[in-house]
Amino acid sequence: MSRASPLESPPLRGTTLIELLIAISVSLLVMAIVLSVYATVNASRNRQRDRRFDLACLALECIRRDLASSTQPALSNAPALVLENPEGFEPGRSEPSLLTVCSAFLKSGDQVERAALAEVRYTLIPSSDPEAGGTLVRRTAVIANPQGDFPEETNALLRGVKEFAVTVLDGGAWTNRWESRPARPLPNGANIQLTWITGSTSQTLNAFVLIPGGTVFARTAPAHVR
Repeated sequence: MSRASPLESPPLRGTTLIELLIAISVSLLVMAIVLSVYATVNASRNRQRDRRFDLACLALECIRRDLASSTQPALSNAPALVLENPEGFEPGRSEPSLLTVCSAFLKSGDQVERAALAEVRYTLIPSSDPEAGGTLVRRTAVIANPQGDFPEETNALLRGVKEFAVTVLDGGAWTNRWESRPARPLPNGANIQLTWITGSTSQTLNAFVLIPGGTVFARTAPAHVR
């Protein structure tokens, strides 16, 4: 009768087919859960990015409309347009005013003679975290309103603003400083640049607006038809 040597190892047991199938099933389940979470987070991030882009477009359109409707008030000492701090934040200043414009508002269906005149002020309010950008705020203060039902408003147009810059066209030169004067209350046009933070990146929109109140259109003689 033979005895097994104590130095001999027991025979190795291989993986069965059932155990292999269970391992593969668990791996596929974990992978499906990870992919589902990633797809949900990615879709939420894309929706947030698209929403911020839409808000930025609305903010840019609001600024463009105010500039296009700017006018010199006849019965007020308020300047037609002031560009105070277009470069961005100033140290030690909690609410730097970037742009102030006197703009005419016309409700849908109203006549031009019933338009309200308001002072519109755009302010970039810094957040507690410098990396998070600021909030672009639009404030309106009524100067003249024939209807008497135009309320003063303060609206946050866009959060996470990294840069809000406005340059105006003075004749043939661009400048980032402007204050209305009697001889020249309004510039010819303005270029608006709005940059906001989206996740780890940033996006920028630009728009040019012609200011009719500051543009002199020369009248040309009609061409003679032979």
